[in-house]
Amino acid sequence: MTSHQSTPLAPAGLRAALLRKKALFLGVTAIGATALVSFMAISASPVVTPPPINLSADPLYAATAADKPTMALALSVEFPTLGAQYQDAYSSAKEYLGYYDAESCYTYNDNPAETPATGKTKADYKRFDRSGPATNRQCADAFSGNFLNWASNSAIDMLRLALSGGDRYIDESNLTILQRAVLPNGDPACFWNSSNFPAKQLPKDGGGTGAYWGAVPASMKTQANGSSIWVANTLNGIYFGTSNTGGCGNVGAYTLGSAGAADAMGPKTYRTDPLPSGAQERASEGGSFSASGVQEVWYGAWVETGSGKKKTTEYRWYVAPAKGAVQCNNSTFGDPWSGVAKKCYVTNYSGSWTPPSSAGLNSDGFFYSRVQVCKANSAVLEDVRDYGLCKQYPNGNYKPTGVIQKYADQIRLAAFGYLMDQTASYSSGRYGGVLRAPMKYVGQKKFDIYGREDVGSNPKAEWDNNTGIFTTNPEGDPTFGVSGVINYLNQFGRTGPQQGRYKKYDPVGELYYQALRYLQGLPPTPDAISSLGTLAKSNALYDGYPVYTDWSSIDPYGGGRSKNDNYACLKSNIVVIGDINTHDGDWRNVTPAPDKNVPNFKNFHTQVRTYESSSNSNGSAPSSSQTSQIMGYAYWAHTNDIRGTGWTDQPDKQRPGLRVKTFIFDVNEYGGSTDLATRSKSNQFFMASKYGGFETDPANPGGNPYNNLTGTPDPHKDKDGTVDKRVWQRPDGDASTYYLQSNARGVLKAFDDIFNRASTAALSIAGSGSQSNVQTATSANQLYTAQFDTSSWTGDVTAKPITTDVGGNIKISTAPDWSAAARLKLLTPANRKIYVGHGSTAAATSFTWADIGTSLQGHLNKASPSATADGNGQKRLNYLRGDRSEEGSGLFRTRSELLGDIVNSGVTYSASPTLGYTGSGYAKFRAANDGRMTAVFAGANDGMLHAFAAKTDASKSITAGDELFAYIPSWMGPKLSALTSKDYVNNHQAYVDGPSTVGEVQVANSDAATDWKTVLVSGTGAGGRGVFALDVSKPESFGASNVMWEFTPSDDDDIGYVVGRPQLLKFKTGANTYRWFAAVASGVNNYDSTFSNQGGSAQPALFLLALDKAAGASWAKGTNYFKISFPVDSTLAATNATGMANFSALWGSSGEVTHIYAGDFHGRVWKLDFTDSAQTSGYKPTSDWNIDKLSSFNNGTQPYPFYIAKDSLGNVQPITAAPGLFTGPVVGRVNTFYVVVGTGKYLESGDNTSTRKHSVYVLYDDDSTAADSSPAIVGISGRSRLQLGTVDTTTNKINVTKFTWGRPKTDGDTTQRSGWYFDLPGTGEKLVYSIRNLGSLTASFSTLTPGTSGAVAACSTDAGTSKVYTVNVGDGGGSFDPVDGITGELLVLEKAIDTGGSTVTPYDSTGRATRKIVKQPVTIGTKGVGQSKPVEITETIGRLSWRQIYNYQDLKNK
Repeated sequence: MTSHQSTPLAPAGLRAALLRKKALFLGVTAIGATALVSFMAISASPVVTPPPINLSADPLYAATAADKPTMALALSVEFPTLGAQYQDAYSSAKEYLGYYDAESCYTYNDNPAETPATGKTKADYKRFDRSGPATNRQCADAFSGNFLNWASNSAIDMLRLALSGGDRYIDESNLTILQRAVLPNGDPACFWNSSNFPAKQLPKDGGGTGAYWGAVPASMKTQANGSSIWVANTLNGIYFGTSNTGGCGNVGAYTLGSAGAADAMGPKTYRTDPLPSGAQERASEGGSFSASGVQEVWYGAWVETGSGKKKTTEYRWYVAPAKGAVQCNNSTFGDPWSGVAKKCYVTNYSGSWTPPSSAGLNSDGFFYSRVQVCKANSAVLEDVRDYGLCKQYPNGNYKPTGVIQKYADQIRLAAFGYLMDQTASYSSGRYGGVLRAPMKYVGQKKFDIYGREDVGSNPKAEWDNNTGIFTTNPEGDPTFGVSGVINYLNQFGRTGPQQGRYKKYDPVGELYYQALRYLQGLPPTPDAISSLGTLAKSNALYDGYPVYTDWSSIDPYGGGRSKNDNYACLKSNIVVIGDINTHDGDWRNVTPAPDKNVPNFKNFHTQVRTYESSSNSNGSAPSSSQTSQIMGYAYWAHTNDIRGTGWTDQPDKQRPGLRVKTFIFDVNEYGGSTDLATRSKSNQFFMASKYGGFETDPANPGGNPYNNLTGTPDPHKDKDGTVDKRVWQRPDGDASTYYLQSNARGVLKAFDDIFNRASTAALSIAGSGSQSNVQTATSANQLYTAQFDTSSWTGDVTAKPITTDVGGNIKISTAPDWSAAARLKLLTPANRKIYVGHGSTAAATSFTWADIGTSLQGHLNKASPSATADGNGQKRLNYLRGDRSEEGSGLFRTRSELLGDIVNSGVTYSASPTLGYTGSGYAKFRAANDGRMTAVFAGANDGMLHAFAAKTDASKSITAGDELFAYIPSWMGPKLSALTSKDYVNNHQAYVDGPSTVGEVQVANSDAATDWKTVLVSGTGAGGRGVFALDVSKPESFGASNVMWEFTPSDDDDIGYVVGRPQLLKFKTGANTYRWFAAVASGVNNYDSTFSNQGGSAQPALFLLALDKAAGASWAKGTNYFKISFPVDSTLAATNATGMANFSALWGSSGEVTHIYAGDFHGRVWKLDFTDSAQTSGYKPTSDWNIDKLSSFNNGTQPYPFYIAKDSLGNVQPITAAPGLFTGPVVGRVNTFYVVVGTGKYLESGDNTSTRKHSVYVLYDDDSTAADSSPAIVGISGRSRLQLGTVDTTTNKINVTKFTWGRPKTDGDTTQRSGWYFDLPGTGEKLVYSIRNLGSLTASFSTLTPGTSGAVAACSTDAGTSKVYTVNVGDGGGSFDPVDGITGELLVLEKAIDTGGSTVTPYDSTGRATRKIVKQPVTIGTKGVGQSKPVEITETIGRLSWRQIYNYQDLKNK
């Protein structure tokens, strides 16, 4: 145990020590409850003008370029894949998703008013139209969308919906009609009421007598005449009838909804005479049939008694005329003979009764299975769905979209499918599959081979950027006139000469192998493309779609890519969609030839089965060549370079490191994959995912254990060689890349998950948030993160679920619960609540042309500050509000999203008011605001600070992710027009780019709810000099009056670019008075520079801005704001920029600030002491709030710092992160503290290439105010007074030799040390984010080592890395976890007891117990969300020890 030297306590320091002792019981924080530091500051000199910090407007950590991921879609679609999505009994209580909105009602449009486009007829426009919202998924006189999905959805429809938004049969500017997949009608199977697409029954009394679950119109109920309704499907039609009959070509019995006489029954009579001659039996009692035309129905029986001449026959009947469906039962006719089995007979009818006539709902005898979607009325979307189906395009109209559109700029796509050869491969039929659409970007943007955006648009884009309409022939195919990934995905089955024809025998392993060969750079297998016949639309083999047989010019890794690059980082993916009942041949066409890049796949197939048998005791792994080949292909492709250096036959095609991850979507044919226990042992798709998709990426999105063993790895082991199923298994038990079609929402989530994991996206590393820092087994926690896209300078805020698996492991979903960008597009621009500031004394206004005033109007009327006025100001304002009418071909640039990029601001989460304050006024405030909206705040480079709803509140008509309000600081005004420029993508600027803080503060003392406010304070980083405060007590009702104030250089020219996080702090200002301030470090460049002509002193400063300042009041130094300016070394400032970014506070017993520790960019650590035992209040008066009076260290002539951070060569080390404060032991009745300081700066492009050595220091503060050497210029003289720690980069350990804490007076006094330190081992490695206090003197923090700016390669080998450190502050030493990619602020979650994460031992005889707490650091970085090693904290709880009692009593008495 490290010991401590006792230092005599000076009488003047007694009061301060006691106050600090109180802080021990209150707890110590580094940066406050919401502290998440994002960017840092610099300083300047009063004698010379320091060099400016060239703040980067672009994210420094996104400066490298690398090739983007590829995805080959292997669509193994045979006819069973077209089966019904739903096969259960219908109930409106269940949700059925599909092309129709489950929450809406529909009418059938049998007479469309549109003028048919060329090649179309009026019948092509017949469809269902939305008529309004449903009530509990029931409709009074219309079709329920929920029911239509259940009745008609094909499984392939849900896949199409998830991938592309569905099959657009009609795709016009203001009209979109989706059509259900065309079902087989006899070739190769008849789907009519089959096991693939069963007959669907809508019970008459579902939901109530005669209610039919509120699923069909009143006229259809009338036609059903008391019968249940049956639904049948074939081709592109839906048929309704009252019996389960017919077949392909025999649909006449299904007439409900058709024009003509309605099904009905006439008056019934009781008869006792024999059956008429020629009567035909049609059904037994309980059955049903359809009367052709009007027929007379006899329902009853006859019974013979006696024999011979005494034989008699008795007849009893109910007789009635009927047409159409007839139910042969007592309910329909009455019971003519109780206890006797009865039947129905029909004969010709000659009476006068006629059935009622019906105009009908359709004129074709069936309903086309089509629906209009994404309809808008005056640009307001009517078809609003909670999964965001419809996206608005610049022309103002909406189109349905899926994950392909969502990830279009992040991934390249290709599509494989089958030829219509109906002979099985194992019967010498067609081998494998064929390439239907070559690899490419399908969206509007064009990228080079390194993932950098090229000038111009993508000539092969698959939709129009202005309208969203799909391009019919993006590849320009001359024969079929249709091409592309999306068109093939949506239209197979309806492009060929015979619609509804699909593959009969699916060789999925061979299809997979063709996709793999394409990625390998090999040509297609000859057997797959031989004997294709005439290239023509009439050739059924082609199915009306192109086939690419020559791959030499469309190599997905060709195009000038080098064999000398490293491709190990690339995400190359094959996604298989199909069923497990497959029909591969007997390992055809795979003769091993390593020099030709053909390995022995059978060996890898055998290895899978061997692993299963030996490691899992599984003797049921698939073995047949017909149903398991894919296992061997997928395993080899994932564990070997698919274009490795062993390919000596064509060395120029080598791509070292390139491997494939396999994702599989099992359509669950006939429900055969439903049971987990079965599929986990004998399902070929499960095995292919288990061995072809296990985790190998250290930066995987879920932070899962991963496997990076060399050679042929055993996927059951993690990177350390430890058996860990989580390498390949999800918490639900499935292989991590295996997805089962189980429910519709699961399909949507599955494909979003697949594309998310397969693609790349850049997250903001500035800060994240969560609902709770304690993760329980059942808590509905969420992680809130921000992200950006540098190719379009757009951003997003998402909420991802945080859960705990059965093993107690924290899991963070890759699929978000909501997306702010997606929700923002649904808002009408005029309805957005956007406000703009007008300076420190002028009131804020709504951001509308009428309200903003002439000054801002003048700025907006110019394209740039130096341009002449053009009169387009109001159009620019409308654009900034979200209007898109001038995008594209209009005046302004096209935006893929309305939300701007979020880089350095991160996000800040705010829930209900904290429970941490007391008093009746606060109780009233909390009661008034306890039910307010939880919100997530983020500053964006679109000029605004945005507030988004964190949760849905139906009572307030607010959906999670909705924008609650936005605020534009006044100094954004001159820059706003640049956002509209078509050149903005290449001239990006920073706007609201600084971190914010939120918390409760007291602004009055009237014992009322209005005494308190929840306040947000934020700077804008590189976006400009200034800081603002907003009253967000009720974010959902925020208005212009809730803008509290702004503080800019016009108020004090020492305020710079605020790059640190402000804090909300309480100070004692009198004997019994307290006041709350926003504490803000001055930031950087607060002096004359190229950035601003409002030059300040160049001294770093800490501003205390009163939160009770009256609205409209001017700022007055010494009254409503205070400034503590720190001295600088003029000589040093001549070559080193000055500045200050962050600081940390200690608090007294009433939560008031006692001390502040701050570091600056000259490496100085300052300690400010606000206490004064000579004052009645115990604190210095505000007139003494200056550095001379506040600095704990002062030689009588000038104040000096507690410590100066310098490297081993004497170079000062800039400090950006807030110091970490940790409570030390009581030594000589003085409570000591450990101050943890990390050095580094990451603000300008030069910081990406800087090789400066940075360090972590743990400094001992024993409350001494004297320097440890003479002359007195620094409290602790330097690192020579500290114990050196060493870093072992092999074991990832930090080692510190034991020492005694104290304050040595000489370097040679090794009997005591003033702390310890270690140098960060990486070249250019730096610590710029906050230091987290995990408890029990354990600190955790992340560092970053930037990559080379502008690095270009297939895989940028220098894209940057991070480390997550855990150190024992008191004893020294610790360890670190390497992290791939650059991470930012750590988020630390605590595992609750119910997760098995935290435990408490039984109390011992002394009344004490040991509590173990498990803390889980979560990293948010350039490679996504991850988790480092959990940290166990152990502490003693229960009865106080004698020493604790002594110290407690001493504190109490004094």
